[in-house]
Amino acid sequence: MTDKIKLGAAAVLVAVGIWGYYWLADSALLLRILAVVAGILAGAAVAWMSEPGRRFAVFAGEAIEEVKKVVWPTPRCSRARRSRRSRRLSGRRARKRCRRPRRYSHSW
Repeated sequence: MTDKIKLGAAAVLVAVGIWGYYWLADSALLLRILAVVAGILAGAAVAWMSEPGRRFAVFAGEAIEEVKKVVWPTPRCSRARRSRRSRRLSGRRARKRCRRPRRYSHSW
């Protein structure tokens, strides 16, 4: 029950930050953005104090560790987004560079 109250209070704090953005319409843009950021940070702090918030923080930390373990392709070798013209202009040399290494020493 207390977790639901904490999560509700977090949602209210975020809403107050957004409301502050519109309430400060005549003020400087920096002040308006700070109101939204303060509302989000206050809401996140209150949400983190609840049990679901702590579980989410642990989950997010583990997800970041898993993303660091992934071997991401380099932009040089990812041909999926290159246009047909750039592939044609890059020539054979670029294709050789991006080939995967052979598994076996023989070349049939």
